[in-house]
Amino acid sequence: MSFAEVRTDPLTGLNNRSAMEESLKTMFAMKERYNTEFSVALVDIDQFKRLNDEQGHLFGDEVLQQVADALDKSVRETDSVAR
Repeated sequence: MSFAEVRTDPLTGLNNRSAMEESLKTMFAMKERYNTEFSVALVDIDQFKRLNDEQGHLFGDEVLQQVADALDKSVRETDSVAR
């Protein structure tokens, strides 16, 4: 596996948890060193379990992909979106 594959969620193409943790570690280090600020936003899809149970996992996967794409398109180039 390549470095990018190890850091990417295969379903959504977003950064995975490992990549997110590394990014947060870097951001906290920059905050401490340069006294910079940053924000973290957490997103939850309401009733996702019910949707998955009633519509099936393939439909749930499509929803995750669409939400991931919408979030990824709505942030700045320097921002990071992860699953």
